[in-house]
Amino acid sequence: MLEDLAHHFSIKTQEAIDRVQCLLGDGTLTGVMDDRGKFIYITIDELQAIAKHIQQRGRVSVQDLAVSSNKLIELNPNNELAQRRLLGEASA
Repeated sequence: MLEDLAHHFSIKTQEAIDRVQCLLGDGTLTGVMDDRGKFIYITIDELQAIAKHIQQRGRVSVQDLAVSSNKLIELNPNNELAQRRLLGEASA
């Protein structure tokens, strides 16, 4: 997705990654980026669902958190809201 974003704006992939990190840092965008530059957009509702899961269970293991996150987070790479936010913010 970040490669597509970079291509759309005719910028280097690293520049797109830097911009996404900036948007993450100021709270405009929520999500996680892996070490390969793949970005997973996480909605506020998904973050709240994860927080609720942790609160209900108390302590959770990393494995449990990974399993529950896979159920609670939509891993759809064509998430239109994420694309609109990335493209809209990146062009601003």
